[in-house]
Amino acid sequence: MPWRGYLQNYLTKKLLESETFHKVVRATHKGINNTPGFAEDIKNVANSNKNLQGVQKFGSILFEEFKDALKGKPPSKH
Repeated sequence: MPWRGYLQNYLTKKLLESETFHKVVRATHKGINNTPGFAEDIKNVANSNKNLQGVQKFGSILFEEFKDALKGKPPSKH
């Protein structure tokens, strides 16, 4: 099914051109950078899978930003 590849490329292009997507990414980046100890948590996860708090925090920040963007709310000020 070659049309799937074209559709995937088209949708990826549209997503990357979307201003909403970039607002969500910027807001998530700010939230991560303003979370104390996040970099250390990621290093711990990279060294052992016992500590998943950093990854969970990233997921929750990203999910909240996408949810807010879909509701039309401005990005949060983490």
